[in-house]
Amino acid sequence: MQLKFIGLLCALLLFANIAGANTIKIKINAMANPASTKALVTAYLTKLLEERSHGRIQVEMTTHFNPTTQNVIQELNRDTTQIVIPEIGDLLNEAPQLRLFELPFLFRDREHLHQVIDNHVGQTLIMDGLRQKLKILGIWEKDAKHLQAESALLEPKSVSKKFYQGRKDQTSTVFFKTLSACSPRPQAGSRELKNWEEVTLSEVAKHKESGHRHITLTQHSFSGCILLIDKYFWSSLPDDLKIIVADAVKDATTYSRELAQQVDQEALEQLQNQKNIQVSKMSQRHRQLWRNNMLKLYTETCNGVEKKLIEQVANYQTIN
Repeated sequence: MQLKFIGLLCALLLFANIAGANTIKIKINAMANPASTKALVTAYLTKLLEERSHGRIQVEMTTHFNPTTQNVIQELNRDTTQIVIPEIGDLLNEAPQLRLFELPFLFRDREHLHQVIDNHVGQTLIMDGLRQKLKILGIWEKDAKHLQAESALLEPKSVSKKFYQGRKDQTSTVFFKTLSACSPRPQAGSRELKNWEEVTLSEVAKHKESGHRHITLTQHSFSGCILLIDKYFWSSLPDDLKIIVADAVKDATTYSRELAQQVDQEALEQLQNQKNIQVSKMSQRHRQLWRNNMLKLYTETCNGVEKKLIEQVANYQTIN
């Protein structure tokens, strides 16, 4: 009996040593404020990875809010961090075509955005621009963008040549490689659009300002972040763990979308209770007019390669 017990104990110790040797540690830099929705979604991803791998994956999550993109890419290259989650806007030097995801009125709606991200077109656009040693795991949606001014924005009046103001802090951040690409020069006499600014509902709700303002719910573009993993680290993972990671990212992506819409709805309810803010919902017909005008503008001002990418995205539909 004693020999059997000793044999069983040795087998358990051997199993524990093997299991310990096979444990894979993943450090994730969320690049986010700990109180942000991105940090919440990253924590959810961490939980899924550890639970579904039954401890074979151990995750260390950090939330360094202000590292440069260059620094976090170096972290991946040095294998000190395995997954980083930068904002789309911080990767435009690495992959200028990522600006597609922020082009005003390019997407029909949120569902269209999700279709592009989840399927072949979106993945191809992302992968073509990133370095070969990086792999994209997914894109997490954050905020929908709207337009704020002194009055409602309903119909596009001479939108061509007037929508952009040529300022980096406005909607004109959506150019490709240079400010000249996809960038019509502002013309004199464009007062009706001059004072418009691009905002998210959560930003406006958070920073209460005096003075009457009008927000038109255009939902004309979206902000997001990208999950990047080192390709060599990814290739070293056992096949079953690759499946677990991919499925966990997929479920975390769904959670990020639900959270983004929930945050938008809560912010909208706050704004509707503020006396100095008036909110208008853009009708589908007006939105389609704006979209037609903007697509025409892109056709007139973008180069051939950019035009082709825009057409792919604008016309994309899921084939069931």
